[in-house]
Amino acid sequence: VVTATVVNGGTYQLFTNGVPGPVTPLPAAGATSFAFAGLGGNDILRVINPAGGIFAPSLGIFYNGGTQSGAPGDSLEILNGQALTETFTFLPDSAGSQHNGTIALVNGGTTANYSYAGLSPDLVNAGMPTKVVFTLPAADGNNQAILEDDAGAGNGLTQIRSGNGTFETTIFANPTGSLTLNTGNDGETVTLAAHDSSVAPATLRISGGTASDTFNVLATPAATSPPGSGNGGTD
Repeated sequence: VVTATVVNGGTYQLFTNGVPGPVTPLPAAGATSFAFAGLGGNDILRVINPAGGIFAPSLGIFYNGGTQSGAPGDSLEILNGQALTETFTFLPDSAGSQHNGTIALVNGGTTANYSYAGLSPDLVNAGMPTKVVFTLPAADGNNQAILEDDAGAGNGLTQIRSGNGTFETTIFANPTGSLTLNTGNDGETVTLAAHDSSVAPATLRISGGTASDTFNVLATPAATSPPGSGNGGTD
């Protein structure tokens, strides 16, 4: 658990099988990067942002979940603080269907860059963002992306998941301004199901690529402009 008190400082604490270790300060001069490597079993990296801001070492945050012992797998949680723009880029799986990707969180002139490998679920609940962008993995076929409410109705959170397990399920706070999903050029099937009812983005955009895409719109949040942009191919 990283508990940040400023943009590049705070403490971290390692829990082993639920038993807490010592609370260790990050370098007094400020951390320039933070890396965590999990081993066997299911690991969690939990980052608690400073009030009103984000934990953002200048060289980034790196998390390799390692091998997993079963569901739910290795996970990343980014909590509290305030990110105004959130950009999620899913990358193709590595051997063993371990999920990889990057997350960029922006608050004003500060950007927190996360790179991860070998994860299953992600949770980013760092305040209410204005803008959220997702980009699906490239050159790996149809990822069968589904945008839908998470398990808790009315909690301000929505999730994106893969119907065939090609990227990690990611739960995120509903943006107030825009939500964009970029499919890439593989030919994707995207399903838009019911979102969380508490907050609806003003604009919802699903942007297709040059291949043939299918958009299944089962529901759209109230007061949200219609989604869909083909950008070539048969849609």
